[in-house]
Amino acid sequence: METSSRYLTDQQAADYGAFCNQRITHTQFQNTYAKVANFHLAGKFAYVPGIMTLVGETGAGKSSVVDDYCRDANAKYERHAVVSIVVRESSSVKDLAAGMLRALGDPLCGKGTKESMERRIAEYANYNDVEMFIFDEFQHLTNRGQSARSFDAADWLKTQVEVLRRPFLFVGLPEVDNIFSLNAQLETRRKERVQLAPFNTDTADGTKEAAMFFYMLNQGLPLPNQKASALLDLDYVGRVVSRCGGLVGYMTKVVQYAVKTALLDEADTLRWEHIEGALDDLGGVTFEVGLGAVRPEVQKKKTRKGKTRQVEEANNGVF
Repeated sequence: METSSRYLTDQQAADYGAFCNQRITHTQFQNTYAKVANFHLAGKFAYVPGIMTLVGETGAGKSSVVDDYCRDANAKYERHAVVSIVVRESSSVKDLAAGMLRALGDPLCGKGTKESMERRIAEYANYNDVEMFIFDEFQHLTNRGQSARSFDAADWLKTQVEVLRRPFLFVGLPEVDNIFSLNAQLETRRKERVQLAPFNTDTADGTKEAAMFFYMLNQGLPLPNQKASALLDLDYVGRVVSRCGGLVGYMTKVVQYAVKTALLDEADTLRWEHIEGALDDLGGVTFEVGLGAVRPEVQKKKTRKGKTRQVEEANNGVF
């Protein structure tokens, strides 16, 4: 739909911003949040709290759960009881240590030997009374072609679980499981594995959950006639779920785009043509859910000088 020559009014922009800012805590979201909370709370009293993994496809809602839990837990305790670290791609042991120190507030987070950094991590964690560590984008440790570095980094984290004696939550794509399959000692410390699955309208329960998600999304619709909204039509809901692979992040993005179009059209409600136009402009999920996280294979080939180099080849055409 062509909307480039039209502009939102200040009121429309404010209403649209409020709509985009709302968090829909659907059933899976609530269940996952509760599991993270219980892991955290039980870990405060366990001598060896261990590890939990939270996995899901891109757009499944993992980061939303983590963001909400960190915000709520830290507001409750009025301190950073839960510390979140983003794992950078191909992280080394020192990268992970620096990330932990940065999150703990160390102004010299990248300085020092591994031993001195480990000592400071323990000191900061004790001083700040940290209760749980969360590592987001944990799949970055599973990059092929970096197996030795990945194993060392994961093994180092295993040691930190033992030394710090706090719950560790690893969050990422399903390939997070790869690092556990290669490190038996890490696997023995995993107490729970939680997966955020896409909506599936092929089942009655899945259809009900998807319908409830769109109903809750529709409650905040910044348009006059919410009752006539296409978000309440099960047939339209099924089409959106199918085009977006059942992934919350993609479905939400499509609906938000459609709502902006409806506001620019000065429509009284959200119609299917608005949603269809958003799907056409943004596109649905183009990868097969369950395979989107597969990385390119890395093979070693000899150059003309006899040296070896790493060459990435597409695995099933997915990058």
